[in-house]
Amino acid sequence: MPLHIHADEYSKLRQIIDGDRNFNHPLFMMHHLEILRIVLGIPDIQHLANAARFLTGLYGAITILVVYFLARQALNAFPAIVAATLAGLTPLMGTHAQFIKEDIFAAPLLMLALIIVLRWGRVPSRNKALILGIIVGLAVSAKLSS
Repeated sequence: MPLHIHADEYSKLRQIIDGDRNFNHPLFMMHHLEILRIVLGIPDIQHLANAARFLTGLYGAITILVVYFLARQALNAFPAIVAATLAGLTPLMGTHAQFIKEDIFAAPLLMLALIIVLRWGRVPSRNKALILGIIVGLAVSAKLSS
């Protein structure tokens, strides 16, 4: 990725650096970026962009892993590996994993919620319902338009 800020990223990064939020972006993503800035002591927008892109890439990798576990709910290991590989090779995954986009934060949470729904359907329990509620709440906070 070139060392420039994409037009869609600038507003998000500027809010984190300045500390002046307009709440037009999902809280889950913005809080992750804020924690990243504080923990790493990031002083400027360019370094925050680089660290944030690493974070979105990490969420892309987590998404691929969750695709594998979701596929394993119904398939053997080999088809699940193929599903995860195909998910990782989709252009949309590559686009969202290299820019600071909301969708890459929501995707693994939504698929994880589906895994829990499938397991809850087999053996219902209060613990699974509680975990499902927490994950769905996080997924909703990760996608503003949800």
